[in-house]
Amino acid sequence: MSHYVSHFNVRQTESGPRFVQQGRFQEYRLTVATGYDVQRDSFPVHVYVETPAGKRTRLDTHIEADSVQDAFDRGFHYLQTWFHRKAAEG
Repeated sequence: MSHYVSHFNVRQTESGPRFVQQGRFQEYRLTVATGYDVQRDSFPVHVYVETPAGKRTRLDTHIEADSVQDAFDRGFHYLQTWFHRKAAEG
């Protein structure tokens, strides 16, 4: 089990052909979604952050993975980095 699961309180919300895990951090709802793209032969990673006010934003990730689990790992790692950068900016 990846370390982000407990850090973000993650749970699986959809399974195949679209796979989705959602979690929470502070008051934000986090979503990582993926599905196999036959033309790219990979799993593109889509990352969303929803504010407490309900505004949902898709982050510009440009991440591709080799598997569903790799996509989730890469997506939540991206979110960790994103939150650290956001905190550093103030």
